[in-house]
Amino acid sequence: HLDENRTFLMHVFNETNAQDNVWSGNVYSNQYIRATFDTNLTNTDVIDLYVRNTQGLNTSIEIYEKDGTTIFASIPIIIPTQLYQVRLSGMAGSNDIFDIKIVNEQNDSLAYLEFDYIHDAAPLSSNSGNFFEGFESGSYVTNNWSSANWSFASAQVQSGNYSARLVNKASEEILQNSIDTSGYSNVTLSFGYKTINFQSGDYLKADWYNGTAWTNILSVDAVEVNWTNFSQTLGSSADNNANFQIRFKCIANGLLRRCLVDNVNITGASTGTVIINETVTDSSGNALNTTLEILDSSNSSVYNSTNTTHYWSLLRGTYNVKIKPVSHRIRQIEFSSINISSNITKFVEIQQANATQNFSFSVNPLVNDTNITIIANGTPMPSGQEGFRILKKCADWNFTTSTCNGEWVPYAAQKADGTYEFTINASDPGFMESISTCVAEDNAAQGSFAGSCDGTYPNACIAGGDFLSCNDDLNEGRQGSRKTGRRWRPV
Repeated sequence: HLDENRTFLMHVFNETNAQDNVWSGNVYSNQYIRATFDTNLTNTDVIDLYVRNTQGLNTSIEIYEKDGTTIFASIPIIIPTQLYQVRLSGMAGSNDIFDIKIVNEQNDSLAYLEFDYIHDAAPLSSNSGNFFEGFESGSYVTNNWSSANWSFASAQVQSGNYSARLVNKASEEILQNSIDTSGYSNVTLSFGYKTINFQSGDYLKADWYNGTAWTNILSVDAVEVNWTNFSQTLGSSADNNANFQIRFKCIANGLLRRCLVDNVNITGASTGTVIINETVTDSSGNALNTTLEILDSSNSSVYNSTNTTHYWSLLRGTYNVKIKPVSHRIRQIEFSSINISSNITKFVEIQQANATQNFSFSVNPLVNDTNITIIANGTPMPSGQEGFRILKKCADWNFTTSTCNGEWVPYAAQKADGTYEFTINASDPGFMESISTCVAEDNAAQGSFAGSCDGTYPNACIAGGDFLSCNDDLNEGRQGSRKTGRRWRPV
């Protein structure tokens, strides 16, 4: 437990190494828990946190590397007391020490959270779809088991040199593990079990967790059982589930009474999934805060989150993808009916101009999709100025240097709500906002008014066309004057 300056306050290992209702002290806003893991973790790994918020305040969690300032992952406001799982999706490389920061939205220094359990959850993919635990290391740390009072037996094993054992415990003790089954279906749990000298009130139970509720699959009550194999395919809610867990619960209330578990095996068949590990960056490579929403073919949202990095697994298929940058000129970028068939780290790069640059924003799509719709915020017209806002496009745009190597071409007119909405293909155009006036109409010669141009060319009208006749949703205007023998009037 560290203070806001990351100065050591106290050890909390004994309070957080098992989910046992033994809680850490209050960890206040802007303070940290420093967690050291047995092995290096990467951005595919998950950290489990069993947390409670007894105050009901708007308090959340951010995760950093040791002494770091870059957020690797976060958990929104903690509400129910439960197990929260967070993937280290924003981390590059690997690390084994992390600082878990408490953050209150109102910066209330008296806001706090409490922790009962902290450890990392291994994905099934890291075991090629076959997680096996024979307890041969003699340590529960090796494969990230949570256990307060389970020990090991060397004389009573199903195979090998060790089995997991609970002996002489009057209260329920739990042996638990988290295995991310993302990318796998037909998840099957198998294990061997044995009970010794069981009497009334003793039991051994096996459960699995789908992220919402526990399901019991084995219950041995008050009966002695020699080594027996158990195996069950758990059903669809265990498939492709980052929150999957298993646990063994036991009461063995007597000196010679024992629960024994050995050869735990979790298997699954690869579903042909792809991994979205996506970040939107600017031209300098800086990660931007965005909302990413992924919708399936029925237009149901399968992922919707706001962060600098987004991690999710999807079945290969066709999706609509919406990216909404936070505090940016670009309001939304939508990829329609995009076929996602391989892992994706970037959909797009975007850049917003600063005050000295001669453009407004630029877009660099990084997936091969020709149906990209962009909604961008426009700038109001100056008071009293004639004309209207338009958006020009430079197709020959250098995204890295933010320079136009071609011409700026009128592309879209500002809508009544102050935005621009237009489509692009998989090129990397830059866009510049400007003002169009009616000079061409004002100066039009007699008989040529129909060919005068508004100075913009909305998508509905072709370049160089008759802008008076085409339906561009704009009002046409011309100053009237009186000539000898002729009378002109405004339209």
